[in-house]
Amino acid sequence: MKFETVIVGGGISGLAALHYLKKLRPSMSVHLYEGADRLGGVIGTDIVDDYSCEWGPNGILDRSGLTRELCEDIGADGLLESANDSAKKRFILRGGKLRAAPMSLMSFITSRVLSPAGKLRIFMEPFTSSATGDDESIYSFASRHLGKEVADYLIQPMVTGIYAGSAERLSVRACFPALYDLDQESGSLIRGALASRKRKKRETASSEIDENTTKRKGSMRLLSLKRTGVQALIEEIAKSYADCVQTGARASNIVKRASGNGYVVQFDEGQDVECDNLILAIPSYQAESILSNVSQKLSQATGRIPYAPIAVVCLGYSEEAAPMALDGFGFLIPPSEKREILGAIWTSSIFPDRAPDGKVLLRVLLGGGANPQMLDRSDDELVAVCRKELGEIMNISEAPELVKMFRWTRAIPQYTLGHMDILADIDAELESLPGLHLAGNAYRGIGVSDCLENSLRIIESLPS
Repeated sequence: MKFETVIVGGGISGLAALHYLKKLRPSMSVHLYEGADRLGGVIGTDIVDDYSCEWGPNGILDRSGLTRELCEDIGADGLLESANDSAKKRFILRGGKLRAAPMSLMSFITSRVLSPAGKLRIFMEPFTSSATGDDESIYSFASRHLGKEVADYLIQPMVTGIYAGSAERLSVRACFPALYDLDQESGSLIRGALASRKRKKRETASSEIDENTTKRKGSMRLLSLKRTGVQALIEEIAKSYADCVQTGARASNIVKRASGNGYVVQFDEGQDVECDNLILAIPSYQAESILSNVSQKLSQATGRIPYAPIAVVCLGYSEEAAPMALDGFGFLIPPSEKREILGAIWTSSIFPDRAPDGKVLLRVLLGGGANPQMLDRSDDELVAVCRKELGEIMNISEAPELVKMFRWTRAIPQYTLGHMDILADIDAELESLPGLHLAGNAYRGIGVSDCLENSLRIIESLPS
């Protein structure tokens, strides 16, 4: 069997690559293979007693506009929904109490997350010292620019919420390249941001506007799809291209084609599939295991990317069982608070219809890069930890009427110090392997929007 393009992996990156290829290269033959019995990877939803329990991401931050565009392309735009306005509110635990995270200048001034000294330290940012090396941890970067208190109580919880990792181990250049660039250009985030704003105004004023061209714009809103969440996006894409998708087909090896460029993908079932272009949209540790016969260097490089383990515990309660108002997205916990959970998401407050009437649904996160041993505990032990912590933080004393747990031993890629060196090694090796591409969240962005952007970039690079 032979196709011009083969996609291995049926998570959001692989399905997005399939969509963009069918949209931009409609004459090109393509087939997608997924090793599991279902599509979606870590994206999934279990409906239990009318509670919507999501396996992984509970929404998509529509930064580039690609999410809305994709839904429009496949006729799923009617399913889109934006997060409730209350979801803009985030909370940080400090001193055992939940305090509103500053989301504006006024709320920053009045916020009780930081002390007066911590707030004053931020105004010294334009006079901070320059970076001492090419790579720097997020924690070091934040401490240098904004002070240790901000690093401890704002930046580290934010990093936990995004990467489930430690700000002391993750690379600012790999995780937040825009901030790294501001530092490199101006030596100051504030001066750099002001200069960038002026530059954009000049570019906008001097550029000619083509009325026939519409630019894609992101809403920066958190989006999901009705009822079953992000899983519905997976289902709609799969429905649109059902004749190009095969599940239960696990790739076991890849070799170069004997004559000319291209590759042969070998599957556990014994079938071989030839292709000119091969897109591996699988976790990097899976890529490592099947790339060794194509390139030892590439295999080893993908294997150097670590992952953080996560346990997601969904808990359903009656509204009366949760005394405090769940008016917000949820809360995160700095490591200095010495808690066993990473935080909790107030799912039923973010999107409608995620819990039955008169009920609330919480998602508690445990483990992460800084505390991976949490996943060594039994389900009962993890639930007990959640109940104890929620009792002390949110004053919830009743037993939950719903418990649903998802364990991910390798949940979120960690862009640790040295990640950019890994990417350089990968890119250098891919230069010598025409037609081979790596997609997914292990390389340049872990969010769903990042996956869409990366898959689109790969398809745009394919020969017409």
